Amino acid sequence: MYVVIVGCSESGYHLSKALIAGAHEVVVVEKNVARFQLLNEELGSVAVLGDGTDQATLKRAGVARADVVVSLTGEDATNLVISQMTKHIFHVPRTMALIKDPKNEPIFHEVGVDVVVNSTHLVLASL
Repeated sequence: MYVVIVGCSESGYHLSKALIAGAHEVVVVEKNVARFQLLNEELGSVAVLGDGTDQATLKRAGVARADVVVSLTGEDATNLVISQMTKHIFHVPRTMALIKDPKNEPIFHEVGVDVVVNSTHLVLASL
């Protein structure tokens, strides 16, 4: 499976490692130069430097052939834009997005994001 991850915080880093270990093809889009360099040093040439809301950056990452795009930036609004772009412009069959503010979840579902991971609900469900 070809997976594009946009945003490489700790979650993105560990997800990338797990997917690579599972023999999946992974590309990470990261705009922070230091994180981009760290990814490429530790995991091989898996990162593309750039903004995940930029069409040219997404094209360089090969989004048009991706099986799934996972949006893991620190901003709900950015994850929404990435999910919409990859779903409707690049026709990615499956999109996933992390959200932090529970009130945003209905918006993600309305625009067709396939999987919405609500970190607040996950913690509450575990209590």
